[in-house]
Amino acid sequence: MEGISDSGIFHRWMDLFWTFREPEVVALLTPEEKGYLREFDWRPIEGYPHISELPDDDLSKLLPSATQLLLSLEKRTRPSFLSRCWRKTVTLFRLQ
Repeated sequence: MEGISDSGIFHRWMDLFWTFREPEVVALLTPEEKGYLREFDWRPIEGYPHISELPDDDLSKLLPSATQLLLSLEKRTRPSFLSRCWRKTVTLFRLQ
């Protein structure tokens, strides 16, 4: 993608796989997670309305909010302690 910044290329790739563009998915997020999502501050590239970039092309600024969002989502979707223990027990007995 000639003439497009690194953050523009990253945004295009992210745009293809990013589910948080869908209102139904965003509605499932907690207020804290929505806050992390708002920190992804993209601006459209002139001449390419479907591609955006970061104002200063610094992708490292996304890392703190992306890390927090990932940790929060992992914590919410991780099986409970009892469920994890049960799975290990079942697996152990299947091996013998």
